Amino acid sequence: MDGTSPTESALLGDWLKDFFSRLRSITDFRDCGREEYYEAAPADWYLVVTDVVGSTKAIQAGHYREVNSAGAATLVAIQQVLGKRSFPFAFGGDGSTALVPPDSIDSIRSALLGLKGFVSTGLGLELRVGLVSVGTLFDAGHTLLVGRYAPGLAPPQGLFVGSAVPAADAMLKDPDSGVELREGKVQALDLSSLSCRWDAVPAHRGLTLSILVEPREPGFTVYRDIIAAIDGSISGAFEEMNPIKLLHMRYRSLREILRSGRHFRSTADSNAARRKQGVLGHLIYGLGAYRLFPTWKHYREMLPSHSDFQKVDGVVRMVIDCSDEDATRLDKALTQLLDEGRVFFGLKRSSSAIMTCLMEAPEDGQHIHFVDGAEGGYAEAALQLKEQKARINDPDKKGSLD
Repeated sequence: MDGTSPTESALLGDWLKDFFSRLRSITDFRDCGREEYYEAAPADWYLVVTDVVGSTKAIQAGHYREVNSAGAATLVAIQQVLGKRSFPFAFGGDGSTALVPPDSIDSIRSALLGLKGFVSTGLGLELRVGLVSVGTLFDAGHTLLVGRYAPGLAPPQGLFVGSAVPAADAMLKDPDSGVELREGKVQALDLSSLSCRWDAVPAHRGLTLSILVEPREPGFTVYRDIIAAIDGSISGAFEEMNPIKLLHMRYRSLREILRSGRHFRSTADSNAARRKQGVLGHLIYGLGAYRLFPTWKHYREMLPSHSDFQKVDGVVRMVIDCSDEDATRLDKALTQLLDEGRVFFGLKRSSSAIMTCLMEAPEDGQHIHFVDGAEGGYAEAALQLKEQKARINDPDKKGSLD
């Protein structure tokens, strides 16, 4: 026994249940390298990791929206189980990471298996889904510190620092690890809150840049230096890096909306309901009727501040708006950190950013927009990062790219 009374154990359980909600919020992304904002993840919680198999080839074949939808749907599946309960998450383009409590793990396992089936039948992709307990990762010598990034009125996102998330991702891809879920009870999903009806948002300053930077050393100093390198390389205010600009936002055509909506059908989400949502959205945003309705006008105005264009999941991930000169300066700054043995990184230049939207309601805090760079974005940037790792680990091999 550990000496705690039943009352103390119950209080500890409630305290851990509210783990993410009680964390001190980071409101400025430049503070994500400050240790005082983080706490160790509870050992009895679980990391959820998902990954689209063959995402590079799928993107090259023009299916980048489907790949992003598979990654974002991970978070919808978990939210369907946890309801209004807040949990740490990070969207990674071709997959997602989340930290979930043990009291709902059986239902989350069933929802993830339902997600796996949906991605196969609805999107024509193969999705790896996995669960690994934080305690197992701790026992293997990994670390996981969690922060809460809550800018403005947007839903809070998780910030994950330490080696646990990259380790869990590697375990997901190892068939002998037992992390990947392959069979079991399947829960039907309601994906009515997920959509991708906005057109690609063109770069305002000439370039949309997808950035991945993975630390090669423990501690927070390297995160501060990564953010400083980005902040010092990009001209203008840090907040201006957001690639989602109201000036350039356009709704997709009704035909495109209805075609993409077919992908999201499930046993709990009828095609008729999706078509109704698509037509209504086209009337409000495609034809400009939002100007007549304060709630929908406000929703559109808040889209940029509710976008997840910057995050940390063991890797610093950003999609930013910048100039070609800015990107060249950043490449040079990150190459210096690479040469010093402190990071691996990948950059992907593209002409626009794309959004996959999760909307429970149009009010503040009830919607979030997952951002990736067009033409491959994060997945293409990951190729450069993996090639750097391969050169360090074995100069004669480039390794698997998915």
